Amino acid sequence: SQQKNKPFLEEVQVGGYRMMMLIAGRVVSITAARRVMTMPRCVKISTRPSMEIQIADSKKDSDIEDNLLKKGEGKKKKKKRMRQHINVFSGAAAIPIELEDDWFPKSYESTHLPLSVDLGSARGGFCLNLAKMLPNRNFLGLEVNPVSYNLANERLQKQHAKKKNCTFLKANVHFDLERILTEASQYSIIDQILIQFPDPHFKKRNHKRRMVTPKFAQIIQNTLIDSATKRKCQGLPIKSCFVYLATDVEELAEEMCLIFSQHSSLQPSNSFFLIDDNDHQDQTDQNKKNFVEYSISSHQNTATQQHITSPFQVRTERESAVLAGLGKTSSIKGHVFRKIFVPPPL
Repeated sequence: SQQKNKPFLEEVQVGGYRMMMLIAGRVVSITAARRVMTMPRCVKISTRPSMEIQIADSKKDSDIEDNLLKKGEGKKKKKKRMRQHINVFSGAAAIPIELEDDWFPKSYESTHLPLSVDLGSARGGFCLNLAKMLPNRNFLGLEVNPVSYNLANERLQKQHAKKKNCTFLKANVHFDLERILTEASQYSIIDQILIQFPDPHFKKRNHKRRMVTPKFAQIIQNTLIDSATKRKCQGLPIKSCFVYLATDVEELAEEMCLIFSQHSSLQPSNSFFLIDDNDHQDQTDQNKKNFVEYSISSHQNTATQQHITSPFQVRTERESAVLAGLGKTSSIKGHVFRKIFVPPPL
């Protein structure tokens, strides 16, 4: 085995690792061992004709091991980017939400207040800020992205609001929306449903993942008509019940408007009413409420609507970025397409 150019195998113990090396003359085939074990520097191979293999002394050996284990620690870690796109039809996202029978009264201090539902609440900034400004209204945010949902809940816990009028649920609107709205309507009037900057899913094969579908539009229609009926019995304007659409992608805006027009009895409107919740602390007397009418100016050559500022008193994080010209996927830089749909006359 020690003859020149006659290969032989030798097992070497190095730093707790065992490696088999093939030696043929002066050629040592340790390439594979280097790739797999990442411990080549622990072995010293002499250049003498005998091709002896020497093991480094224990002190140097441990130093080399430590250096190898620490390899890459000094590199600056890249900030992990939040995954924005979620496949709503697979994995944990497709599992229906588990709710207690009394989840709604446990979530709010006053269940009789009108309810605004934000579909796709993201990190919760819009709901939290508006809930702080409007203590006489309840807010419910639904979000399917677990990272965004956890961030929203963390912000909710840190806010320490005087009045508990906001909550978030990790829910998939494709599976959970009808049940959530049905249960919530037993306690409160759902007069505002907000769909702000939903995921556009640009790839054609992913269009099925978009939030607004014919079934979705029918669920919204049934909820708003039920709320409008309750409003009419109280002598209040029906236009105070509406679904609000907002996006910076024109193609998506036109698709959402087309679905609501063709698959629901809701009617597009250029004006709607917002209840001035700040004027009256006693919300049980519905006749004392003031309604502020808002209008949305039409955008030329499109079936959708555009308005420079949000009709609400706060903006979503996405809306602020788009209006600042930072929306990389915006159809028109700095523009938001908006539309309101209200129940038909009753």
